[in-house]
Amino acid sequence: MQQDKRWMDHAGMKALRLAPSHLGGDRRNTVQQQPKHGRLFWLGNAVLALAAVFLLFIDQVAQWLGTGAMALWMGMAALGVYLIVKDGGK
Repeated sequence: MQQDKRWMDHAGMKALRLAPSHLGGDRRNTVQQQPKHGRLFWLGNAVLALAAVFLLFIDQVAQWLGTGAMALWMGMAALGVYLIVKDGGK
């Protein structure tokens, strides 16, 4: 497999792009940047971690809250996923 090496300058940094020559198609010089995670992403992960720890104690919490414990866990998991999706890689 033959590879085409292209150097480009983006924001003062040089990056190497290796594109297989057999693919053809568009070979524009582009720099793929890693998405930065915003505050909502980390908050969502914290809520999901709390929901995971909550599952360890679901039996004791269920004795206090009954079926409300499961509803509380589902709400925490839904909120965590919502926050992660809402962040959208900003």
